[in-house]
Amino acid sequence: MIAQTTANSYTDYGLDPARYSYTYFVLAQDGCGNFTSPGRVGKTIRLSGYQDQSLLPSMVWNPYRDWPGGARGYEIYREQPGGSFNYLAAAKDTGYVDQLPADQDIYSLCYRVMAVSNDTGPVSFSNVYCFSQSAQIFVPNIFTPNGDTLNDYFAPVCMGIKFYSMDVYNRWGELMFSTSPQPSPGGEGAGWDGSFKGQPASEGIYIYDINATDFNDNAVKKSGTVMLVR
Repeated sequence: MIAQTTANSYTDYGLDPARYSYTYFVLAQDGCGNFTSPGRVGKTIRLSGYQDQSLLPSMVWNPYRDWPGGARGYEIYREQPGGSFNYLAAAKDTGYVDQLPADQDIYSLCYRVMAVSNDTGPVSFSNVYCFSQSAQIFVPNIFTPNGDTLNDYFAPVCMGIKFYSMDVYNRWGELMFSTSPQPSPGGEGAGWDGSFKGQPASEGIYIYDINATDFNDNAVKKSGTVMLVR
């Protein structure tokens, strides 16, 4: 129990809705001290995001629970200069990718989601999520393991990532290099050195697959290709 009140509303302060989703229900008590069964369930919407493989802002959120008929869907809003939020799109599921131009700087973008009731009327807003807070994985498209100490290793550069693992394959699907989950790399010396079974791997295109976890325990994935040049 977090509170007792005779009012028909309550505000729960001191929480972190940007990091956690909270679920609530209400018990009513009669004059004899008897409690009813739990009433409607309310669950706050926690919105988070990441960059997808095309570097577009991708948003995910948990389903909202409240009305007997459930949520009809969700509306996504993007913040405009000046601080107002404009309607962007509607979604039935709990995810959306904003199809921005490739040269758009996503790090200044903020979003929020509104749940819409099947009963019409009640709505619920998520937290505001800004992509300056999002976990990022940057991967070079070329490396040169020739021993000159410059770009000798292939590894991601991570921001906001707690752990990651990486597999590298040749174009025939043969596993060339694999890491176990490890902390975000600190720089040169972490990653693949361009060798396979103790011998230098051939020049050419290789495929990487990265699975990471951010500090909010969200999964972040990234895959693509890298060119090995000696």
